[in-house]
This record gives sequence, structure tokens and C-alpha cells, in this order.
Amino acid sequence: MDAPNISATEDTPLVKFDSEDRSLTIRGNSFPENTFVFYKPIISWLEDYLASDLPGVFVLNMDIGYYNSSSSKVYMNIFNLLNNKGTEGCAIVVNWYCDSEDEDAREDGEEFRMGMESITFNIVSKDLS
Repeated sequence: MDAPNISATEDTPLVKFDSEDRSLTIRGNSFPENTFVFYKPIISWLEDYLASDLPGVFVLNMDIGYYNSSSSKVYMNIFNLLNNKGTEGCAIVVNWYCDSEDEDAREDGEEFRMGMESITFNIVSKDLS
């Protein structure tokens, strides 16, 4: 399965894999008409990719502006998938980006981070200037 490379739209995020950095970036808004249909190929690719022998570090960069509750559920599934893989010895880093003044996004990141003991889950503030 090819790595995801999806352009952003008004209601779906950019999804891009960088093979050199071994990083997956999801950036933009996420409120697709059918969230699970949109994310299913991304999760399938991620499962396949993580099932391969992964030396080094895998990074997921999440830079989401607005997202709906069904996107939130999908993100939790992705984080759990990564956390489970992290117990198998793969070094996994999640960077949750949020505007420095967006307390809701920071709190969401804190909630997502809870229970993620096998991965590094960073909450990264973006400067608005």
C-alpha cells in the first residue's frame, strides 16, 4: 500500500508521509462527511507500516485546527495503535501542535496523552505571531 499523500480541503486535512524523516503529518481541519471512510486508508497504511521492521523513530505530527467528535475518536484509535506498537520496542513520537493561546486544543492534547505510556507525546505550542 502506498504511503498517504492527501491534499487538504476545507473539511479534510493534508496527510503526508515523509520517508526520509519517517514522519506522518496530518495538518488542517478535520470534519469530513464520513470521518471513518476518510481515515480508513490512512489507518490501514499505518498498521501495515508499523507491522514492518521499524528501526529508529517514527514521528506523527498532528497540527489540527478544528476537528469534530468523530475525528477525535479516530485520533484516539491512532494514538492507541501507536502506543501498542511502542510496547514492541519501536520509538514513536507524537507531536500535538496547538496555538499558544488555544487552551481547548492544549487540553485536548493533554487528554489524548493520558495513558500513552509507550510513546513520547509532546504538546507543542505554536506562536501566533
